[in-house]
Amino acid sequence: MKKLFLILAMVLSLLLAVAPAMAGKGVDKLKGSPQSFGAYAAAFEEILEEGYAAVPELIALVQSNAATEAKATAINALGELKAKDAVAVLGSLMKNSDDLSVIFNSARAIGNTGGNQAYKILVDLLENADTAGYKEADSVKKAAILGLGLLGDKKAVKPLLAALNDLNNDDITRIYAAGSLGLLGNASGLGLVQDSLNSDDPAVRTAAIRALGAIGDASSINALSSLAAPGNQYGVRGAATAALAQVKAANMGKGEKVGFIKKQLEETPQASELVAWGVRELKKEGTPQAMAALRELAGKQGPEFAALVRAAKIKARK
Repeated sequence: MKKLFLILAMVLSLLLAVAPAMAGKGVDKLKGSPQSFGAYAAAFEEILEEGYAAVPELIALVQSNAATEAKATAINALGELKAKDAVAVLGSLMKNSDDLSVIFNSARAIGNTGGNQAYKILVDLLENADTAGYKEADSVKKAAILGLGLLGDKKAVKPLLAALNDLNNDDITRIYAAGSLGLLGNASGLGLVQDSLNSDDPAVRTAAIRALGAIGDASSINALSSLAAPGNQYGVRGAATAALAQVKAANMGKGEKVGFIKKQLEETPQASELVAWGVRELKKEGTPQAMAALRELAGKQGPEFAALVRAAKIKARK
């Protein structure tokens, strides 16, 4: 009787230990009916806490018929986890999806993951977009260009230069190529991008603003300062504010860069483009000062800091 009691006690203790982990699995929270942004954000954080163990289920989810927001959350988690196991799957999604959110988030996740396989997949998508019959060929090409810029691999300069100089590409595609080249330290597209600020097409102008931030040339400061000023359209102001901070940071010494970024984020914590760039840049810096800044930002209090706190907390992870 005593032996049976001990066995039952051990089984019960195992069930109690496993149940909370199973109930709290972040991937499971992405399944089912569409949820609020806050629910997806909380699931995203939980997935990152679980770490690479969540990758197989994330891959299964992005291949399912889950809601677009759920797929986007899972794809972004794969990118944040640098899940090399998912790169081929994400490349296939780009080829076959007609959902622009899936296409662009997949490209970013592949770029953030990095590595030679990621490079080959993105180059293949870029070079075959016009002939392979993808459902959203134009978007696949643009997304692949963005992904190549995020890779941080100088090998990407050659295909990006080809996209920049191909006059058969539309203006935005060439501007995207200029911006991605800028992320790789190549300013070949600066003239095209600066000229594009005068375009009659708002989408072209906004793409040019973002590309100027990626290129980081100090000659862009005056133009971006004007565009970031009150009186301009909201979306233009937001893009210009982030781009202006990028350019200024790019022209600072390492000793002052972290403090500058932190101050920008504290002063405009609801500027989504600035926040996305700033926390990513601090993570990339990776110095003790940069990581301390992220942890401090993650501890801010007040509703105006909510989005910043969430982003900083994610990037402050090791």
